[in-house]
Amino acid sequence: MRGVIGGLDSPVPVIDRLPAVLQEDEFLQRFLGAFDTSLAPVFAVLDNLDSYLRPQTTPPDFLDWLAGWVDVELDAAWSVEHRRRIVAGAAALHRRAGT
Repeated sequence: MRGVIGGLDSPVPVIDRLPAVLQEDEFLQRFLGAFDTSLAPVFAVLDNLDSYLRPQTTPPDFLDWLAGWVDVELDAAWSVEHRRRIVAGAAALHRRAGT
């Protein structure tokens, strides 16, 4: 599952959004650094959101969630590639049916 990833830098450090006079405060630099560590995975997911919403590229643990969007129940015994094809096919089928 998603969570804190060690060594992942935040593309938008919180300290950079503060006025210059506050950016020099050592306590704020350390304090807000903790938020950057927690927010970096969120930014990483949002920056790559299209990859999460495509059956061909979504991480395997997101396939069940994505299948729920297209009203498909996946069997855990199926291979990941087969599950990806089922989800992609269901989206196309619903699109064709107009639902």
